[in-house]
Amino acid sequence: MSEQKNQKGKYRNYILAITGLAVFNFLFLGTEYFFDDRMAELVPAGRVVWAQSIILTVSAAGFLVYPILKHYRGSRQGMVMQIISGVICMLSIWMMTGNRSERSLLIWGCVFFLFAGMFGSMVHDQAADILKNSNHMALMVGTAYAAGLLLQFVNKMGVTVKFAMVSINIPAMICCDLCNTCGLF
Repeated sequence: MSEQKNQKGKYRNYILAITGLAVFNFLFLGTEYFFDDRMAELVPAGRVVWAQSIILTVSAAGFLVYPILKHYRGSRQGMVMQIISGVICMLSIWMMTGNRSERSLLIWGCVFFLFAGMFGSMVHDQAADILKNSNHMALMVGTAYAAGLLLQFVNKMGVTVKFAMVSINIPAMICCDLCNTCGLF
């Protein structure tokens, strides 16, 4: 009976890791698309590519910042930082939604993608910890990425960009933040 319980726990952790990666991919790619779309309303294509390179660089910096903050994980300060970062991410998405200034949109995009990079680093770190002894790590990570793209495809089917960002991405970020704060992944 104990072995069955261990198997169920292992599979539950695998599902949480795959789900965490899929939701992160969905949020990151969806917000990147949203940012590009919003920026394209304000500037020519060359400037959109430039702005995208800026936010992706900031995201990479966020990915590298997480290991520095990792030692707070599980502590009270860590939970407070996660809640505050979730609120900042939601605020930055909200500010990108109605923004009509290239500079302001770029600043809010950088704020969001800095925290998205940290969140992505955390999700990938935790998934690596969970999947490290799996014989099928590549299959699970590929499945997670495919699921994130599938969510992205379903999201874009007949849903306007602004509505999708407010109605799907913000609740998904809240859910991810709460699950992580509670220690589910």
